[in-house]
Amino acid sequence: MNISSLSTDRRFPYLLLTLGTFFWSTNFVLGRLLASDVSPFTMCFGRFTVSAIIFAGMAFWYRWPVPRGRQWIYIAAMAFTGVFLFNTVLYMGLSYTTAINATLVNGFNPLVTMLMAVILLRERAGWRLWVGVLLSVTGVFLIASRGNPEMLFHLQMNRGDLLILLGTVIWGLYTIFVRILTRSFPVLPATAYANWLGVLLLSPAVYNEVQQMPPKITGEVMGIFIYLGIFASVAAFICWNWSVSKIGAIKATVFYNLIPFYAVILSPLVLGENLYFLHLMGGILIIGGVIMGLWRSDRAAGVPASEAEAEIITK
Repeated sequence: MNISSLSTDRRFPYLLLTLGTFFWSTNFVLGRLLASDVSPFTMCFGRFTVSAIIFAGMAFWYRWPVPRGRQWIYIAAMAFTGVFLFNTVLYMGLSYTTAINATLVNGFNPLVTMLMAVILLRERAGWRLWVGVLLSVTGVFLIASRGNPEMLFHLQMNRGDLLILLGTVIWGLYTIFVRILTRSFPVLPATAYANWLGVLLLSPAVYNEVQQMPPKITGEVMGIFIYLGIFASVAAFICWNWSVSKIGAIKATVFYNLIPFYAVILSPLVLGENLYFLHLMGGILIIGGVIMGLWRSDRAAGVPASEAEAEIITK
């Protein structure tokens, strides 16, 4: 089966979402690994610079179209929300709150995105989708408890948690912008243009950060930058954006909470962290939520790909 036939398979977007969220989970694990050597904005700038170079090569090879008129507005909105602002708010929130609180609050991301898609895009969400999202949120709660659910009753909310919650709204907006833009513009060029603009937006913040905390650039750091640029920035964003364009924001966001599930599986292997029984139970609930949400997803919610996008996909 070639790429062209895969792109018309209604199961293909769900495969891409499963793969894309896995790549994003490795970003969280490797980010923690480098936290002492590379500051957040520098790490973000490094990975997106690598992806910007890759996208530049793809643009030269495929001769992608140039956005016109209002399309530039949505591309700028994608760059501002998905590349720059989401990461900025997330890192700011993490400086004021705990990893547990951040995981819990970020776990509401699918619920927030679904509400925004219903209100702004008029997408429909059946009861199975709502139940699926609630199951996945419950799974995130179990994972965040780290094997001790009593911890959840002693959490203290702070301004960092509000910033993380703001981040969920920002990511929901990014997903909405992707959905709107890709109705009239191919997914791959849209992702690339947003990446390039996002790097420009990150540049001033990185400059100030480097003055205060020069990064320790080693072979390991460069290798991780390259990996994150290829998989967490190019592949993951293409998987997410293409799937959103095909099946809609609501169905795509059900997969978002696979990120903490993957991360908790990878952390013992990469970081030597402990894996508890409740982590596995949380993972089962998350996967069950995905299955429940997509149980009757026989019809794609997206619009047919444009001729320009179809040509790019089949090359």
